[in-house]
Formats: sequence, C-alpha cells, structure tokens
Amino acid sequence: MKIRYLMASLLACLVGFSSCGSDGDEPTPDKPGGGNEGVKSKTMIVNVESPGTFGQLFEKQLPDFYMKEEDANSILLDTLILKGKLNMEDIEYLNSIEYTAESSIGLYWYVKDVESIDMHTAHPILDLSEAQFVESTFKGETYLANHLYPRAGYLCYRFYVKYPKNIEVIEAEAFWGGSCLIYDISNLLNEGLQEIRENAFESVRFAEKGESWVELDFPSSLKKIEKEAFSNVQAILKKVKTSGNVILSENAFSGTSIESLELKGVEEINSIMINGSLKEVSMPNAKYVRDYAFRGLSDLEIKAEGLKNVVEIGKCAFKGIKTMPDLSLATNLTKIGEEAFSSIKKYL
Repeated sequence: MKIRYLMASLLACLVGFSSCGSDGDEPTPDKPGGGNEGVKSKTMIVNVESPGTFGQLFEKQLPDFYMKEEDANSILLDTLILKGKLNMEDIEYLNSIEYTAESSIGLYWYVKDVESIDMHTAHPILDLSEAQFVESTFKGETYLANHLYPRAGYLCYRFYVKYPKNIEVIEAEAFWGGSCLIYDISNLLNEGLQEIRENAFESVRFAEKGESWVELDFPSSLKKIEKEAFSNVQAILKKVKTSGNVILSENAFSGTSIESLELKGVEEINSIMINGSLKEVSMPNAKYVRDYAFRGLSDLEIKAEGLKNVVEIGKCAFKGIKTMPDLSLATNLTKIGEEAFSSIKKYL
C-alpha cells in the first residue's frame, strides 16, 4: 500500500494538473515547470541493465520523489529518463498505469483499474534517447529488436516522448490515431532507419518542437515508406526530403499539404496524392514516374533537370497541371502512358 500511495503522489506530478503546481501555464517540453513561480523541476533517471526490470527500479527510486501533502504545490517531476535495454514488459508497465481524479476540496489522484482521463492537457517528458528496444516475447507475441511497435507508439498518449536513436523499423500503425501527438520525431529519422510501414503515422498530430508545421528529412539508410504511412497527418508538412533511393509506395502522403518534395536518390515515383498544395518537386534521379503520380496538382512546376533521367512516364502522371513539364533533357525517355499530360499530342 505504501508503494501504491507513493506512486499516486508521483503520478499526480507527472500529469501536471493543479495538484502539483500553482495557477499558471501548463507544462510543456520547453517549459517543464509550466511557468509557475517557485516550482522546482525534477528529473528521474532509471538505468535498466536487465530488460524487464524497469518497474522494480522505478518503484525503488520512487521514495526519493515522495511529496508530503502539504508540499504538493512546490515540486514537479517533469522528466523521466530511461537508459539501457527495454523489452515489451517495460513498455507495458509505462502504458498500464491508469488515472482518475476526484475532487472535494481539491484534486486527489490515485491509481485504479478504470478508463484513463484525457491526459493531453499536460505531458511530462519521457526521454528514451539512450535506451534500446531489445527482442522479447510478450503475451505470446515476438517483438524484434530496434522495431517500434504500437505498444511503444502509444506512449505518446501519455508523454512527450523522445524515442531511441537506433530504431530500424517503424511498424504498421505504430502511431495510428488522431489523438496521438508526435512532439519530437528527430530521433526516429536518424541514420539507421530502414522502413516505415503502412499507416505508421496515419492521422497523428505533429507539433515538432512546438511548431505548427514540420519538415521531414529522411536519412539515406531509409529504403521504404509504405502506403499511407503519413496519410492525413494533422499538421502542415511543408517539405519532405530524401537522400537515398527510398521506395515511396502509393499514397504514402495522401491527404497532406506538402508544398515541396526533394526526392534526391529516388528512382521510382508512385502516386503522391497530396491535397493540391504541391508546388515544386526535385527528382534528379527519377527513372520511372508511375501512373497518376502527380495528377491534379495544378500548381506544380516540373523543371527539365528533374526529368533528365526519366525512362518511363505512366498514364495520367501529370494530367491536370497548368504548366507542361519540359522534356527537352529527357533523352532516355522511351514510354509515355495515356493522358500523361493535359495535352499528350504535343509529345507524340
């Protein structure tokens, strides 16, 4: 019971509501104390040498952060740093804590098995930058090392998460869901990332370091972005950049408002399906512009340099754009599909 009570006290601080701070702005990663005068910001660091032991270590360190009731308005634990090797049992521990609140005189926080309240009002920071997800078996399922599965992605519902720097595969639907907030995606785009699978970021909210728009700069190690991986993300994706021969599956960015694509190294361009916002594309290594690739993007301008290596252009690839692409440098072009342009006769 003592540990349970101590956890309740800590969790009250993690959530960051009025029971742990005086009136003022809510805590954010840039303002851990929420702008409250006199609030002492605290960080807990947990070194997990043996996978599966995070919960025990966390509870062991908990008494050091215990707050007497009369001092509850003077201390805020805003950052939890995990180092070492984590398995799915450790991730599940972080996900399993449920919260509820009852108020008579003030807010009183405790843990019990009920549906979680809305925790998006104020998140603490969960820093996993120096951690590694190791291979493990959990509830009969095998989870591979350095893969980011939905169980880990769902931590974004509770924390401002800095994920490990060594993620190789972001699994299907890893962050799926409109209320999941990606605050800092930078670690996930480190060199070493190889695949982003179907619907991985579908409909999530991006707020890169507090900004309302983000620029995605993919590493040269990335080999594949599967279909609808970033579809309908709730942010303004102004620019997407690649630096290697990544396969962009159909509709990888459907429903987004990207204005600029820098597709360095990409040899095959599939259907982009962006909401009419795309204005410029750089694709110096493109060989195959597939069916419907840029259809309906009326404001798009394609420079001659971007088509100099193109071998094939699929049907309706550029249909509907106002400015006809310049094919004067496309000396390797051998095939143009039906209705590739608004007026294909010009090129036959």
